[in-house]
Order: sequence, then structure tokens, then C-alpha cells
Amino acid sequence: MSGTATALDHVGIAVGDLAAARTAWKDAGFAPTPGGRIMLRHGYIELLAPDAARPSATLAAMLAQGEGAHVLSLRVADAAAAAERLRRAGGGGEMVENARPGEAAGSGTARFRRVPLTDALPRLQLIEQQKIDKPVLFGH
Repeated sequence: MSGTATALDHVGIAVGDLAAARTAWKDAGFAPTPGGRIMLRHGYIELLAPDAARPSATLAAMLAQGEGAHVLSLRVADAAAAAERLRRAGGGGEMVENARPGEAAGSGTARFRRVPLTDALPRLQLIEQQKIDKPVLFGH
């Protein structure tokens, strides 16, 4: 695998009020999930809102700059190959592995590897979806 980006994975949009943002997207004809994901034919939009149960310094920094698109994730088939290509080209190429539970109870866990391309905001990253334990990860 070359580690070359092949598609849009998702766009993260920082919002201060998830309920208001979901309503606005719904009014625009979309169907946001309870957790704030808007599934597209290819990829999705993720509404990123503060959650008192899971505080995020990264999200706080995004919101300090203002609401809006702060994350652009491009899909790759092989994050390790992408990281190696970046290292050879003189870039950082650090690969980070993450796991994240789905929105709906019992909906499984997504495991993915990402390669940040920027340290500053907005964040640009390459992402490889490794495994989804159950098909209905995001509650749609």
C-alpha cells in the first residue's frame, strides 16, 4: 500500500451547542445522529461539542478560535505507509492509534490509526479505519 490519500473520511466542525447545531443541520435537510454525526454517501461530518463527561483541551482550543471546520481527515488504506512516506520526505510522520466507542449502546468500537499532517489548527490528518466491531457504529 502506498499510504496515499484516496477519499475524504470526515470533516470535524467545532460547535458550542450540539443541540442547536443538530437542529440547524436537520433544518438544512440532513439527518444528524444524536451524537452529532451527519453521514454522507462517502464519509461524514462530525459536530464536535463540549462534553462535561469528557473534557477536551483540543476542542477548547478549537472553540477559542471560533466555531467552524477545524478538522479535515483524508482516508488512507495504510497509515503506517503514509507515516513512512512523510518521514522520508522530512515531515513528522507520527502515527497515533485510537479506539472510540459508537454512539448507540452496544454499537461497538471503531479502531483507527491517524497521521497528523499539521500541529496547528485547523487539523489536517490522514486516517485509516482499521476495525468496526459492529456495523452500526454511529447510530444510523
